[in-house]
Amino acid sequence: MIRAEQEGFSWAERVVGGRIVRKLKHDNWRPQWFLDIQLPDGSVRKVMLRGFRDPGGGADDGDVREGLTSEAEVLRALQDLPVSVPYYYGHDAEHGWMLMERIEGDAELSQVFDPDRRFALFQDYMEDIARLHAFPVDKMALPANMARPASSRDQWEEFKRTSIATYRSLERTQPEPILELGIQWLQTYHLPSERPLSFGLSDVGPNQFMFAGSEYLSLIDFELGVLADPLLAIGLMRVRELVYSIGRMPEHVAHYGKHYEALTGIPLDHAALRYMTVASTVLFNLPSAATKIAPDPTLPDLVFTLSWEIPAQRGILEAMAEYHGISLSVPDLPSEKTTILKPLHDLITGQIEQFYAPRSRDQGEKSFARYSAALVKTLARGNAVAGRIDQDNMKELSALIGNKVDDWYEGLYELERLIVQDSEHDFEARLNFLYRVQVRREYLYEPMQCATGCSVGVPLVRLESLEGVVPSAIPLRTL
Repeated sequence: MIRAEQEGFSWAERVVGGRIVRKLKHDNWRPQWFLDIQLPDGSVRKVMLRGFRDPGGGADDGDVREGLTSEAEVLRALQDLPVSVPYYYGHDAEHGWMLMERIEGDAELSQVFDPDRRFALFQDYMEDIARLHAFPVDKMALPANMARPASSRDQWEEFKRTSIATYRSLERTQPEPILELGIQWLQTYHLPSERPLSFGLSDVGPNQFMFAGSEYLSLIDFELGVLADPLLAIGLMRVRELVYSIGRMPEHVAHYGKHYEALTGIPLDHAALRYMTVASTVLFNLPSAATKIAPDPTLPDLVFTLSWEIPAQRGILEAMAEYHGISLSVPDLPSEKTTILKPLHDLITGQIEQFYAPRSRDQGEKSFARYSAALVKTLARGNAVAGRIDQDNMKELSALIGNKVDDWYEGLYELERLIVQDSEHDFEARLNFLYRVQVRREYLYEPMQCATGCSVGVPLVRLESLEGVVPSAIPLRTL
């Protein structure tokens, strides 16, 4: 896609009132420039010029431009709140850019080696999230294009309805039994309590704020701002931690709850949080199906999307198990063996790493080459376990649906049909089967996850790990 970069640079100079003396393209999945703009008095403003994401996954050019508009409006609305955010300069709707202060620091908390520093930084972040959620929305200059539901429950029911309807409209090319089980679960179980509407960012958690050393600096990522029950974001955060692991998440949730209660008088409802961990993760996983219908091999972040999806969908199953008090069984994983195709896998990996990667022209192309090599390594691992994972999956699926399976997709489509027919029949067995499949997939996808910065094999830690929190054991509706 051709970007109006020069127009964006000129606009940034006009807005700030100076001239660009340094610019650096940030290695990111969307266009982003770090600019140093010198003012007439000689001082320098450090800013970030942020563009809209590439269309894909069912979104067109208008959708992604509207997404950038929403992101800009959210950051503008946050300027006067008691939370730490970058200064907002403006939005160039014509050329597709927004301009904000550049916070000097790091965002990759999951890469911080010191667990005590990670913990302290995330505690500060959770306090900022609590302040954001506690701020009265009627005192905010809300974005003009933001939906204003009557209540948290109304917002949730509408979000659920539209998300499921959009998913149902897709012409899918592969079965999604986890998502189907999640949709059926959502139509059976309902949010047990609600809180006042809050202004939240939805995509919150590890690697979603800036810090420097041991100092928390600022919230980032404003494109999914929404008025909603605050536990929508906290539920999503719990599963995001499976992708970017920092540890001790239940303690962070409790810290958030303490500060939110101090500001609002509303205690943390563990039953509602357990529900929202399942429900919000189901709905935010639905768009991934659109990405897989017609995957674009030219998109560098496609491998990341596929890597992220594994623990995210596993999180749905682990959250359901937490909600109902079900134990999950971890399968034995096979060891790798050499096969007749090993020399060819080694050859293509070497071609990517030694021929194509050195010829990459920028960081984006280098990342693309690294991700492609990891994709080959995942395929090689699948070959090196000599079909054992496929055999185990097919055997377990055959026993589950009562019919011998000789085609993986056909078997999963049959499981989907049975889930729609009666979603709670053999619920625990189905939940365990799908969980075991995800664990095996994660073993295969490990090279891709490592290459894209995703954590591997991190479980959802249940809330009852906290002292005084009672385990959940919500009975199935049909029992």
